[in-house]
Amino acid sequence: MRDTRPAPDRVDVAVTLEELAEGCVKLARFEKRRVWDYQTRVEKLQPPSTHRVRVRPGELEGATYWIKGAGSQPRGKAKGDLVIVLKQEPHPTFERMGDDLWMTHDAPTPPNQLFFCALVPTLGGGVALATGTTLDAVLGYDRSGVGEAIAAGWGMPRRALDGDDESPGCGDIVVKFAIAP
Repeated sequence: MRDTRPAPDRVDVAVTLEELAEGCVKLARFEKRRVWDYQTRVEKLQPPSTHRVRVRPGELEGATYWIKGAGSQPRGKAKGDLVIVLKQEPHPTFERMGDDLWMTHDAPTPPNQLFFCALVPTLGGGVALATGTTLDAVLGYDRSGVGEAIAAGWGMPRRALDGDDESPGCGDIVVKFAIAP
């Protein structure tokens, strides 16, 4: 049997890292919607439609929301679906990796300093204490010249499972810092 459904239409919705962390409601506007009118036998361009998308806290970039029958309807085919895709905008401080937020600390750390400690910004506008060690570099095990410090529990909220209203904690903020030669 031949499939008479058209390919789904796609709308990208821009979201900030803060919106992905806190959750939000976004409006997705679908501009071009062709519908075949069987009575007049003419393909019509429908007016734009707007759809509400509830973004859960901790949602990932690329998350998709399917709306059945809200897409285009070419001649001789059933109404297609509309797919709304979340696209994360770049953030000036953080880069997201899963539930963790990564950032770079600008000031180099002296190689004889065994412990790294810094107050770093959080996504919510506060500060957190990030701690790490340079011991691997001092002992010669790590020659990359880069260390990592962690502010545990200050990253993105972990996504709740379907049916759960509560988030199961947060990821970390990972700070990359240079170790001076």
